[in-house]
Amino acid sequence: MAYSKSQNGSSEFYQALEKHIMAFKEQFNTQELANIVYSFSKTPQCNKELLRDLESTVISKLDKAKPEELCTLLMAYTDSDRMNAPLLTHFELQFKAKFEEMNAEDISKYYYCFTHLGFKGEGVFYRYVQKAATKLMKTFEGPHLRYMFYKFDEEDESRLNTGVRGRLMDRVTELVKAGKIKGYDLNEIYKNTRNMKPNREGKAQHDFNYACQRHLEKIKYFV
Repeated sequence: MAYSKSQNGSSEFYQALEKHIMAFKEQFNTQELANIVYSFSKTPQCNKELLRDLESTVISKLDKAKPEELCTLLMAYTDSDRMNAPLLTHFELQFKAKFEEMNAEDISKYYYCFTHLGFKGEGVFYRYVQKAATKLMKTFEGPHLRYMFYKFDEEDESRLNTGVRGRLMDRVTELVKAGKIKGYDLNEIYKNTRNMKPNREGKAQHDFNYACQRHLEKIKYFV
């Protein structure tokens, strides 16, 4: 993780490290596996095929993984384009078993990954996502909302119901009024709501998207 975070180390170094990882793969606990998979997914010099090589080990230990570790693994496989349908099914089953233990960050990252992969997941998965998100709505902050608003304007594909979508917009509005959301997070939300259908006749833009734009202009984010 240290070498990954500092973007340090040669290709030869990572090749040697990979051999040791594979030799001891069954001895790693879930936190250690999550650290390794995430680090390799984020480092350009690393061979991303290590994620595939570790897949069976990851699956065998998912039952012992804490929500944070599950999310780290899920994000790594998603963002590195190494996810596949059988592996995703295992992550979905873990969510159904552990969603009540999850916090806003865990819920939002899970939702982002399944949406990023093409709105994957069964109806039950999204019911649990919405149940958990509604319960934790007051704890959602900018970074969590940024994930929840991913592809938000693809309304025909979205798996969130009208009530949850409304509560998410209300939470963003609440944070904007309180000055408790960063420009980067709000800009990502703004970009993912630009193509929402106008909610009032004669308007070219949804009121929520317009409000995001106005606040970004007010704080001179676009300058």
